[in-house]
Amino acid sequence: MHRSTGRLAVVDTLEEAIYATGRNLFRLVPIYLLVWVAIFASTPILEDIWFNGLGWRFLPTYVLEVKDAPLQAVYCVVFLRLGLLGIEPSKGAALVDGTVARVALVLLAWFLGWALLDVVFRQLSWQFYVWTRPAQFDLNSWTYGQQAAVVRWSGWVERALKLVVVGCVYGQAATVVVHGRFDLREHVALLRADPVRLGLIVLAAAVLIDGLDQIWYRIVPSLPKLSRDAATLSEHWREALWSSLASSSRRFPNHFIGDVFGAMLLAATYRRLIAIAKLRDLSLTPDPVPFPSP
Repeated sequence: MHRSTGRLAVVDTLEEAIYATGRNLFRLVPIYLLVWVAIFASTPILEDIWFNGLGWRFLPTYVLEVKDAPLQAVYCVVFLRLGLLGIEPSKGAALVDGTVARVALVLLAWFLGWALLDVVFRQLSWQFYVWTRPAQFDLNSWTYGQQAAVVRWSGWVERALKLVVVGCVYGQAATVVVHGRFDLREHVALLRADPVRLGLIVLAAAVLIDGLDQIWYRIVPSLPKLSRDAATLSEHWREALWSSLASSSRRFPNHFIGDVFGAMLLAATYRRLIAIAKLRDLSLTPDPVPFPSP
């Protein structure tokens, strides 16, 4: 258990998460790879059913979010059980249980929150372009450059709101893993424990993960591409399946490291917030599961 000083240590928490990521990375590859293949193999099959089987022309983003949340919950629970309770992946990788189902609901709320923000800001941007359309011979009207600047800044507002969604929603996954059930009272207590430094940790994590993505995207063009055999993959969904897996394999490393880091950071943050909440006598679930020493 961490010795609490009454506030959340930002740098120490990030350092612990980075160290835990490096220490546990290789042991978490099998379960992540299994789920990764399931996610990207099921997408073209779903699209084929959606477009060719059902005859619908548009596949909403939230349909993919609903599909992916239960799958991603599998490795999320395994990662958090290791980070919070010290349960090895080989002993804690149940593919279907109540904890996985509850964490799937947490992830679904996260993903749908992001999808809703995308829809709202896309509609607002379109309406803004319509309302401020530059008028010919009107020197007081908006210019295209001014429109672009406002939309660009609104994109940063959307990113900030997405981080708020992560900070407010994702922590419930740790509570579910520790207690085996939802606990909104404890969740609110942990958000109240040190909201400013919690926000700084979420922001720092976003910067680190985005930086990793930027580095990896500069490496990807130099990687070899997987070829496909059109003679054996002549059917549409099979060809799409191979293309999906081949494309996703090039993004696997940075997504894997980012997801492990996110889970280890949540575990480290949760432990510290529990200690702070106890110190400040905030409302907590009695007799929480004891944590292993880091």
